[in-house]
Amino acid sequence: MDWLPFVLAIILVLYGVIAWIIRKRKIREDIITFYGPIMAIKTRRIGFFDRFRSISTVLRIYGSLGIAMVVIVSVLMTILVIFSLRLEVAQPPPVQGVFEPRNWFVIPGVNQFIPFTLPVILAIAITIAIHELGHGILCRVEGILVKSMGVLLFIIPIGFFVEPDEEELERTPPVPKSRMFGAGIANNLVLGFACFGILILLLGAVAPVPGPIIYMLQGDSPAYNASVPLGSVIQEVNGQKVASISDVSRLLNGTKPGDTINLTVLPADVVRDLPASGPEPVGATYTFNLTSAPDRSYGYMGVSYYNADVVVTVLKNFGSAEGFLILSYLPVDILENRIPQLHLLLMNSPDEAFFRAPFPLFWGVIHFFFWCGWFNFMVGTFNALPMIPFDGGFIMKEGVAGLLRRLGRPQFLDRVTLIISLAIFALIVLIVTIPLIVRLITIMSTGG
Repeated sequence: MDWLPFVLAIILVLYGVIAWIIRKRKIREDIITFYGPIMAIKTRRIGFFDRFRSISTVLRIYGSLGIAMVVIVSVLMTILVIFSLRLEVAQPPPVQGVFEPRNWFVIPGVNQFIPFTLPVILAIAITIAIHELGHGILCRVEGILVKSMGVLLFIIPIGFFVEPDEEELERTPPVPKSRMFGAGIANNLVLGFACFGILILLLGAVAPVPGPIIYMLQGDSPAYNASVPLGSVIQEVNGQKVASISDVSRLLNGTKPGDTINLTVLPADVVRDLPASGPEPVGATYTFNLTSAPDRSYGYMGVSYYNADVVVTVLKNFGSAEGFLILSYLPVDILENRIPQLHLLLMNSPDEAFFRAPFPLFWGVIHFFFWCGWFNFMVGTFNALPMIPFDGGFIMKEGVAGLLRRLGRPQFLDRVTLIISLAIFALIVLIVTIPLIVRLITIMSTGG
């Protein structure tokens, strides 16, 4: 993406010029506010949230379920953080991949495993919007005044906010207040699972392009030197039709090094777009001599194949627990490249030509539902951590307050809450910085 820094620079300059003009001319100061470089465009017309008061009972039940959901996720996430730190202390990983400083921040295009694409930008915006929507609705359901709501600019890509009245929020009883804090997390988790569910259903409609697909060519091999194109489907070997990789292997088993072979291929995207029934055009034929290879006695072409059938099987099995774990881990695999065949779920890929999709722009829709599910799931789980200013931290504070009141020690609330929050924060900081700390210690101990 050589164009990305240029595009980001243009966006930054345009934003700076527009923000300077607005500040200089004091344009619409009633709705535009600046917090440093961040521009907030807000409105006090919050009647939209009041429309949901007609179903207050249902939303209170939803909010209560959200509290339970947050508590469960909070405990699980805390255990995961402690377990991850223990593993890193035992065997510190190198400073690469997710542990590179640039990857600590969720900034598309800067973070190496979050691409700067339209589906990513839309997914982040929707994730933040649905989170704040939960807070705003439950505020009004619980009778808490919402002073304003709006949009935050210069937060990549965009942010939203709901501003409750602090005094009314402080006077609100613990359970209604916790429902309000938990609603945003509940929205994110529900939407995240819904997006992954839709993603799985859509992937069930994918069909592989028939035939053996040439995916890689060994350097200086006969097929490589003959310029056989990658991403082609083999139609014939020495004039004989083939329909699978095993067909090609069977025909090659009857050859020996030095034999001449005629390989007829057709681009995969041409095969993909052909009607289900009807004649198939004849592709180009490449003629070359086979060579030998240490691991076989028959002739060697130097071709590796893309097994679309196996990939389709994986795509259709994401509904399992293992499949869900793969989905949650998949963006990080952009750095590790262990399962590159699945990266077509994340961004545009030449591998899309190897599958027949049910409708145009199918893969763009797939990218959106993947990232929308992934961001909502990540925001929901991390925001549940018992650490202020996360929503899970405020719910933790209400729980600690109730416990301390029963123990007759309410005066220790702020101290206990601060200690818990700092402990979780310290664990997270250690997880992302231990590799860097270990490398610095190694450099210092070896004298550079």
